[in-house]
Amino acid sequence: MMAFVIEGWLSEPSMMPSIYFPPCRRKDMKKGAYLLFIILLSSSISGCTGEVEKEEDMSGADLSYADMSDRDLSYVNLSAANLNYTMLQGADLRHADLRHAWLTGADLTGADLRRADLSVAWLNGANLTGADLTGASLGGANLYDANLTGADLTYAYLTYANLYEADLTYAILYDAYLRYAYLRYADLGRAALMNADLTGADLRHSTLYFADLSNTNLTGADLSDTILYSADLRYSDLSDANLSGANLSGADMHRADLNNANLTGADLTDTDLSYADLSGTIWYGTICPDGTNSDDNGNTCENNL
Repeated sequence: MMAFVIEGWLSEPSMMPSIYFPPCRRKDMKKGAYLLFIILLSSSISGCTGEVEKEEDMSGADLSYADMSDRDLSYVNLSAANLNYTMLQGADLRHADLRHAWLTGADLTGADLRRADLSVAWLNGANLTGADLTGASLGGANLYDANLTGADLTYAYLTYANLYEADLTYAILYDAYLRYAYLRYADLGRAALMNADLTGADLRHSTLYFADLSNTNLTGADLSDTILYSADLRYSDLSDANLSGANLSGADMHRADLNNANLTGADLTDTDLSYADLSGTIWYGTICPDGTNSDDNGNTCENNL
């Protein structure tokens, strides 16, 4: 805090007749007063406006149940922070560091999480409806039962992520990395997954009706008992994939690669398999595109497309 020694007698009329500064020039006085004003203003402005000042490092902080809706938290370090059940609707979390953060039940509706790092974060039961996660890192993240309806996950990194029973209806996952992701019982109805990498992903019992999976890499993926009704699988790579018991009726599999794929018990009624690679495909109890059973056609559907 700055201080002034006041002494001497009044030599001329003034607004403050008891103050006299003989050693100081008026120019220096004005400069010092202005500096003091800036210091006092900057230290009190957050209290006057009721806003919490943006901090660069909030790692490990306990912010559970806090209301941080519409806050600017871009580039902030929130690694290992407790954000369980925190209100973060519309928050700006671009490039934020949320590694190992706890976000169980958090409300991130409409939040901007572009390029945020959520590696190994806990987001089970979180609401991410309409959130923008373009380019976000979610490797190993726990998104069990999370709501990602309409979320944008273009170029997002979700390798080994847990999306068990997650709601991804209408989600945008163009060019997303979902290698070995756990998507059992997930709802991906009408989701856009064009060019996504789902190599080795576990999609058992998931729902993918009307989903866009064109040019998607599903090599070695487990799609047993999935609902792929009217899905777009053109040019997709399903080599070595397990599609046993899957409902593929009405799906478009034009030029899809089904080399060594398992179609045991699958329903291919009205499925378009034109120019698809069917070499090594396993047919057993499969309903062919024309409605006949592969067992009655020499254990194949290749002549009943």
